This record gives sequence, C-alpha cells and structure tokens, in this order.
Amino acid sequence: MSTKRVVIAGGSGLVGTVLTGLLVDSGYDPVLLSRKEGLRNVVWDGVSLGEWSQALEGAEAVVNLSGSPISVKFNDANRRLIIESRSRTTRLIGDAILKCEKPPKLWLNASAVGYYGHRKNEPLDESSSVGTGFLADTCAAWERVFFDHPAQVRKAAVRIGIVLSRNGGALKPLETVVKLFLGGAVGNGRQGVSWIHERDLARLMLFVIENPELSGPFNGTAPNPISNDALMEGLRWVFGRPQPPNTPGFMMRLMGKIFGPDASLVLDGAYVYPRKAQDAGFTFDFPFYLNNEEESRSALIDLYKKA
Repeated sequence: MSTKRVVIAGGSGLVGTVLTGLLVDSGYDPVLLSRKEGLRNVVWDGVSLGEWSQALEGAEAVVNLSGSPISVKFNDANRRLIIESRSRTTRLIGDAILKCEKPPKLWLNASAVGYYGHRKNEPLDESSSVGTGFLADTCAAWERVFFDHPAQVRKAAVRIGIVLSRNGGALKPLETVVKLFLGGAVGNGRQGVSWIHERDLARLMLFVIENPELSGPFNGTAPNPISNDALMEGLRWVFGRPQPPNTPGFMMRLMGKIFGPDASLVLDGAYVYPRKAQDAGFTFDFPFYLNNEEESRSALIDLYKKA
C-alpha cells in the first residue's frame, strides 16, 4: 500500500468526501472504511476488529469522522445512539492501532463545537472549559474516549463547527426555508453560529496531518463567527428575499419535540474561534461569511458564485 495512505472512517459523508478529494489532489492515497464495497473502500462494520485494521499499518494518518447524525429528536433512544456511535467507533479505531506493528503517525478524530455548550456572547477558544447540556456532555465523553485511549500515537481532535456546503449539511434546509420567504432569524437571532467553509475544514485537517508538532484539540471554525440573524440575512441576500418576522423560539421547541430535530441545534449557539490553528500558521481561504469588499474570501459568495 502507498506510504502516503490516509485511512478515513466515515469518509462517505459530507466532510469525508471533501477531505478525500483534497487528499487525492495533494498526492495522498485515501482509503475509506465503509460498510459498502467501493473503489477506495475497505469494508468494516464499525463494531468489531477485522481485516480492515490492516489498512492502518504504516499509514500517514487515520481520520475518524464516524457518528450518527444529530439532526433528530433528542429522545432517549436517539441520545444513546448519538453517544454510543461516536464512542464505539473511536474506541474501535484505537484498539486497531494497538494491534499495528507500524501504527499510523497520526490519529485525527472528529469532535464538535457542541463541546462548549450554549455560551451566548462569550468568545471561546481551545482553552475554554467544556459547557453544559446534552451536546457538551456528548462531545466531552467522545473526547475522553479518544484522548484517554492507550494507543501511543500523535492525537488531534477537530471540534467541527457548522459546515457550509451546497452538497448537504446546514445550508440545504435553510435554502428551502429562505426560498419560501420564511428565512427570518430563529428566536432572538443573537445566538452564535460558528461556521466553516467545507474546503477550509478539509484544508485544516490536512494541515494537522502534515505538521507533526500539532496535537490536542483544534477548533474547526472560521475566524469570524456570526449570529443566527447574520446567517439568515446572508442567505436572504443570495436569493433576493425580504426579511420576514423571526421564528419564535417556542415554536421551534414544539416542532423539535414532535418532529425533530431538537430546537437546541438552532436556538443555542456559541462564538468559537480557531486560535490554535491560526497560532500554528494556518490561513483560511474563506475567513468571512459574507464580505463584499473581499469577494474571493467570502464563503457565501464562493458557494453560490454570486458577485
């Protein structure tokens, strides 16, 4: 196998797909751990050790992006699935590393900005404390499994923010809402949205892979977090829609309990900054959500190709 191999669990998802493309363009050989057969795939079940673990031998890195979606109702069954799906695959990859004769140089694990909880206007970076609430508890448990695992390799966790992409994630349902003239802010609109352009997130992961001095948690967010109000204002600008009234918080809570996803995903927020990445010299191609004076460095303009 290639000496520039990067093994990705969860590689068929939104982030994994973009990362795979970047790795190929950068001369790497990405191998995807998947439940389905495919050109780059090595089959695994995400539960037990097997022949798939051989793909980790001598790899440049193993990247774990596995986890059940959080855009669901937060009932007891879904809460267990969200936590267990992350802890189980993380522990499994660590156990596979322990069996390697030549372990991968880096174990890069996903986490999320949910780690910080709902913190209103407080500026947060990697030195900030863990927050409270279900998502914070989930991320803290996830990271404990990761950092406490006895696998003796370089470890880095990327606390991923709201990934901006035309191919999925948060923007797709918001596009629909805005096109239907319903794109007002949610609640009071002041809650923080710590976002990142899909390509910058993939570039940040590659940056960590290629810089062996980097380890620990990294915030996978752009350097300019915005409010929910600004998020919706930008999308209204894209589609030329007027500003409607805000969506009341109580309505989102009621809908979340009946249909899902949980209202906390849009009513809660935090302003999270990528201090460690910037201190290490990483530069963002898209540091701004919407900035007409620097169009080439605006995430929204790049994604929708609107000058």
